[in-house]
Amino acid sequence: MSEASVKRMANQIAANLKNRSDANEAISSHLKSFWTPEMLSELKALTENNPQDFDELIIKISASL
Repeated sequence: MSEASVKRMANQIAANLKNRSDANEAISSHLKSFWTPEMLSELKALTENNPQDFDELIIKISASL
């Protein structure tokens, strides 16, 4: 998957779920349920190398994936 797609999808998930009281759990659960291990690995690498491109919740959650 392209870097642009991973960034776009991750930030869309955060935008849609971050106003929930359980936002961290909801985002983490969504990623673990619907993203492949390869996608999660790519997300983790991208958030480490380009944190400015991601919502802060995605950065925090990806560190624990």
